[in-house]
Amino acid sequence: MHIDVIIATHNRAALLGRAIESLLRAPAAARLDFTITVVDNACGDETAQLVHRLAAAATGRVRYLREPRLGKSLAVNRGIAATAGEIIALVDDDQVMAEDWLEAVHGAIAEGFDYVTGPVAGDWEAPSPRWYDGRLHGVLSLFDGGGERLPLEPDGFREIFSAGNAAIARSAIDRVGGLHPALGKISGAFTMCEDGELLLRLRRAGMRGVYEPRMAVRHRVPGERLTRRYFRRWHLGYGRSMALVDALHPRPVAYWFGLPRYLIRTAIEAIPRMAIAAARGDRPGSFLYELQLWFILGFLCGRLRLFVKSHVH
Repeated sequence: MHIDVIIATHNRAALLGRAIESLLRAPAAARLDFTITVVDNACGDETAQLVHRLAAAATGRVRYLREPRLGKSLAVNRGIAATAGEIIALVDDDQVMAEDWLEAVHGAIAEGFDYVTGPVAGDWEAPSPRWYDGRLHGVLSLFDGGGERLPLEPDGFREIFSAGNAAIARSAIDRVGGLHPALGKISGAFTMCEDGELLLRLRRAGMRGVYEPRMAVRHRVPGERLTRRYFRRWHLGYGRSMALVDALHPRPVAYWFGLPRYLIRTAIEAIPRMAIAAARGDRPGSFLYELQLWFILGFLCGRLRLFVKSHVH
């Protein structure tokens, strides 16, 4: 089976080379059938020159595409449409893949799973602040599902999936479609949830997934993201994005004033819990409850935006 590794990138030439070379240097690279397709998403740096240089040295393993419309989902979908391999693998441009990453991807899909994901560890550029701990890892795109394989059944309670470290059978993508163009990272904006929305479609189509610990990556954690302001803005954007996901995939829950009732309860409970955690000296815990409020505010803003848009048009 051919693996098409798709890397959407925007002005990160300095990091992109590491990601590509980590795949090309893998022990299995010589015997596995794979291609790395870099989608230049309106880059203004040296990305094109870098990729062309690596492509010339990699004898067909690396190819270059350009997507002038800004948006990660648009770039990934451009890569999906331009490739034909049986496996579509998605990684971020600021990651380094483990030596057996390609083997783990190939093995999981060859076994009949429709999608596979793995752990994302941090490559920290600065020490973590005192107000941070593992409960806040989602903002930094980090997660660890443990050292054991974990089947992710469609009716399972716990799902793990990251579009920055995932592989999907093309047959599954052909059935449910690619990333939603209104979701996903856009430079200068906190837009996200493209992976979670795709996961919802995969689950509803009855697709089988697996968490594979060998499919590990190290994800860059830049120092400028380790601020309370960044975490607040991220949660505000997360809430706005989830409002769209909620509109696309309504759930059988009660709503008050456009908000799921459980979110209103969460907001009410978060305030005293934030104070209690602060009194106990649990700075990360207190901040976690504050961030829940920023998420709910973002969700409400997203709902209002959708309401206005639907009535304007």
